[in-house]
Order: sequence, then C-alpha cells, then structure tokens
Amino acid sequence: LTSIERIEIYAQAYTARLVEVLRGEFPALAATLGPDLFTRFALGYLSRHPSTSYTLGVLGQAFPEDLAATR
Repeated sequence: LTSIERIEIYAQAYTARLVEVLRGEFPALAATLGPDLFTRFALGYLSRHPSTSYTLGVLGQAFPEDLAATR
C-alpha cells in the first residue's frame, strides 16, 4: 500500500471508532434508529463537532443538542 492508502485506512478506522463510542454512549438511540441511520447522524455530528479532547469521554457531550438543532 502507498502511504496515502495507509493513512486513509487509519482515518476510516478512527472514524469508525468514534461512531462506536457514540453508539455506546447512546445505546437506546442507536437501537431505535438502527445501525445505518445512527451512523449517518453520528458522522454528521462528528463533522460538525470533531474530537478535540485527549479523552473520548466527552465526545458525545453536544450530540443531543446537535440532533435537536439539525434533525
């Protein structure tokens, strides 16, 4: 693989990990929406609120407000 391809794999894995963190933080919402719709909402949230903390514990802090404002 080229260096660009390796970086793309890392970026996709990192994003998938962030979505899984949100899924774990909001399990009832994830179950209600289903995996595809929850992932779309989570990706939208992450694009508007990228992780800026060294801990993932605050990743979903603004997720409810973001959903209320955008959905």
